[in-house]
Amino acid sequence: MWNLQCAYGAFDITFEPAAGGYNHLALRARAVTVRGVDIPVADLADVVASKRLANRPKDQLVLPELEQALAERNQARASAAPPSSFRDRAYPTPPGAGPATPPRRHPPEDLPPTRSHRR
Repeated sequence: MWNLQCAYGAFDITFEPAAGGYNHLALRARAVTVRGVDIPVADLADVVASKRLANRPKDQLVLPELEQALAERNQARASAAPPSSFRDRAYPTPPGAGPATPPRRHPPEDLPPTRSHRR
């Protein structure tokens, strides 16, 4: 691991993360462009999990703040979640209206006859 210092503070670059390795982290990583270079950055949930596993004193100091940020992100995502079913998306209920219902289909006897394609 490299422990580095820059104008914004200390940061680490690890070669073997504690939360399952880079292949695991890459599944949820997102690219951040820095000076024209795309850099994969681990998801916050994976950073929290890695710091819990590493359990170093400096990780224990920042975990409460990271866990709070993760909880706030998860809450924001949950409140902005899309409708839970296709029916809710396809037939939204206007405010003050009753439950959503799909348009009524004609009964089978109202449909024109079809030809069978059996041989």
